[in-house]
Amino acid sequence: MTKRIVRLAVWSMALVSVASCGDNIVDPKLPVGAARFTPPAVYTIWWDMAKSCSGRSGSLSEVTWYTVPAGVPLESDGKPATAYWSAGSNQIVLSESVVDAGQVVRHEMLHALLRKKGHSRDQFLGRCAGYVTCTDQCVKDAGPGPAVPSSVARVNPSAIEVTMAIAPIPLFSKVNDGYFTITVKARNPMPNPVVVVLPTLASSDLPVTFSYQILGAGGDSDLVFALDGSAASFASGETKLHVFDLFVDNNGFRRGHIFPGLYLVSAAYGGKAATQQSLQAH
Repeated sequence: MTKRIVRLAVWSMALVSVASCGDNIVDPKLPVGAARFTPPAVYTIWWDMAKSCSGRSGSLSEVTWYTVPAGVPLESDGKPATAYWSAGSNQIVLSESVVDAGQVVRHEMLHALLRKKGHSRDQFLGRCAGYVTCTDQCVKDAGPGPAVPSSVARVNPSAIEVTMAIAPIPLFSKVNDGYFTITVKARNPMPNPVVVVLPTLASSDLPVTFSYQILGAGGDSDLVFALDGSAASFASGETKLHVFDLFVDNNGFRRGHIFPGLYLVSAAYGGKAATQQSLQAH
């Protein structure tokens, strides 16, 4: 399980570090092998998530979708990317490797809803934080966040309330292609703002925020690194969250997919664990 956690953590870092976006008035030439596709049913769920967190409205049917084979170079604004949105025809182009990656897909959906490039702090690191990935470039575009006074208390993760919710329950592989979420929430219960001192992995200097483990044969795990200081800064009573997107099917060795079976699920923020839950995936 340890090797699997590290492998997935490395993949997660690679995934969030290459998503990019563009707002060209004229769409760039599609990559070799690009194919138009009809978004699966789960994209409707993801679209509604992006609308809800952003407060914007729009129709999923107005977006044109393309996928390119995994391994085919994909660029946006001259930079390597796994996905991008283009304003010309309101199109989203995805590498085949991220078609099932809800955080990446919702990132591009958010651009389609906002109808502009760039990454405002209010949307990508504020309203929709935890629903969409925000890469190094995204954080850079967002600009520095508000300065946190040195007088604000620094606390250990143990001071934070952590909860986990799995949905839908019961879980069936034949409903929405077996899609389900593990939503982990971290809340500051104190009447004052705090900054949480987050742990780091031995293999990385980046602090760890949210994580989960699905324990059992063919289980899965992943974690999130804090790329911006806002991930550790809480106002009084503030709640932060992260949505992990997963699927249950008979191809459980794919990233984010598990086989039908009985599992024990654990989740944490900064190592502070939520109450474990059992999961029966049919």
